[in-house]
Amino acid sequence: TVRDADRILVVEAGEIVERGTHDELLAEDGLYANLWRVQAGEIEKLPDDFVEQASERVAQQAVDAAEDD
Repeated sequence: TVRDADRILVVEAGEIVERGTHDELLAEDGLYANLWRVQAGEIEKLPDDFVEQASERVAQQAVDAAEDD
């Protein structure tokens, strides 16, 4: 299963928005974690604005990483 993968890439609109192991991605509580919860039946569906919020968070992480370089 994907849970056992060495690295998981989460793609949205053709761009990698998250990457890591299953446990790392769950800890980030982003798109992957919410998709996992839907698949596991923990929640019925993603909130309507979830993808927008996740995209904004990823964009900010990219800016922060660029500033650190």
